[in-house]
Amino acid sequence: MNDNNNVKEVALDSENDDGREIGNWESRWPPKAKKIIYYEAFYVGIIFVITLFLIVLTWRGVVFDILSNGDRGSSHVKFNQFVYFFLGGTLGGILFGMKYLYKVVASGLWNEDRKLWRIFSPFISGALALIIGALLDSGIMGISIKASSSTAYFSIGFITGYFADSALAKMQEISEIIFSTKHKNSN
Repeated sequence: MNDNNNVKEVALDSENDDGREIGNWESRWPPKAKKIIYYEAFYVGIIFVITLFLIVLTWRGVVFDILSNGDRGSSHVKFNQFVYFFLGGTLGGILFGMKYLYKVVASGLWNEDRKLWRIFSPFISGALALIIGALLDSGIMGISIKASSSTAYFSIGFITGYFADSALAKMQEISEIIFSTKHKNSN
C-alpha cells in the first residue's frame, strides 16, 4: 500500500473528515465570512483566558478580597463556592462553544445567524451553573453536595455549563409540568 492510500484511509476513518478531497486545502469561506469567524474565535479565546485568570484569582482569594471590600463578616468559603460554580459553568460553555465553532466551520455549517448563541452561550452556561449550584446547596432539588472542595464546585459548574443546552431543555420540560396552567379534567 502506498503512502497516498494510507493517508486516504486515515482521512476516511477520521470523524473530523469534512467530505473534501485530500489536498483540497483552500477555505470554502469567502473573505467576509472568514473575518467574522476569526472575530468569533478571538472573542471566545479572550473569554477563555479571562475565565482562567479569574479562576486563579479566586483560588488565591483576590476576587473575594476585592468584592468584599474588607468585610470580614462575609463567608470567604461560601463566596468562593458560588464563584467556582459560575466560573466552572462559564468554562464549560466556552469549551462547548469552541468545539462547536470549529466543527461547524470545518463542516460548512457555520451560519452568521447563530452569532448571538455563540456570544451569549458562555454566560448563559455560567449563570445556569450558578443557579444549579444554589439549588444543590439549598437542598431544594433533593440532592445535596457531599464534597466541600473548590474542585467539586468547579466540576459541578463545568458539567452544568458544558451541557447547558440539554440542561435548559430538561428544565423547560420540568417547569411545564410543575407550573402548567392546564388542568386535567377529573371526570
